[in-house]
Amino acid sequence: MITELKISFLDYVAMDEPQRSSFQTCCADDEQLKRLSTTYRMYKYSKWYKELQWQLKQPVIHTYVTPELNPMENAVSVL
Repeated sequence: MITELKISFLDYVAMDEPQRSSFQTCCADDEQLKRLSTTYRMYKYSKWYKELQWQLKQPVIHTYVTPELNPMENAVSVL
């Protein structure tokens, strides 16, 4: 799980130097940092996440011949 701050980049760059220093001091405190943080939710829409999900969903197909059984036409076993 990825955690990010609840502040937008534009809000951060709009701060002056004393405000940024104060904000960074708040982030250094674990309790205040928890209140300033949120769970990053956009990872599900990122390219690496979609590729990972696609790779995990790909079935593995094993085909083999069993001469002792009657062959079935167009039969494929998926495990």
